Amino acid sequence: MTDKIEEWRDISGYEGFYQVSNTGKVRSLPRTITVNSITQGLVRKNLSGKQLKLHQDKNGYLYVWLWKNGKKFSRVHKLVADAFVTGNGEYVLHKDGNNQNNSSENLYRGSQLENIADAIRHGTIKRKLTEQQVIRIREMHKGKSVAEISKNTGILYGTVDAVIKRRSWKHVQ
Repeated sequence: MTDKIEEWRDISGYEGFYQVSNTGKVRSLPRTITVNSITQGLVRKNLSGKQLKLHQDKNGYLYVWLWKNGKKFSRVHKLVADAFVTGNGEYVLHKDGNNQNNSSENLYRGSQLENIADAIRHGTIKRKLTEQQVIRIREMHKGKSVAEISKNTGILYGTVDAVIKRRSWKHVQ
């Protein structure tokens, strides 16, 4: 791993409130807010900026709570990717399979199938197919071979072949 200088960027939709770094840290920025005090009426309050505590969900992903007109749950890898990672794809994937390594150098964007293949490659999900995957495999077969689909998705050749030839998942159109 290279020694990279930490860079901070505003979080989209939270400019002036929060920033995320290319190393996976999140911080609040110093700011002045107005609060309604029962005894004093409207009062201006200075908030100092600080690094936010990262929480871990049941799947091991790190998240933070962001506040601006209400509380919002945000996964750190998504915040880092939105600020630092270019490319297409609605999913954010971890190159090393470690969902707590949210460095921008460890993240890339991919499709749903790439996300599934990545998770299988890293052993973070079981290999059971869902109906949605079966439908997608059959759609992919219109332009790709069984071998290509297997390679692109990480799903075993025999499993892909059985889905396409309807030896399995017969009930799914």
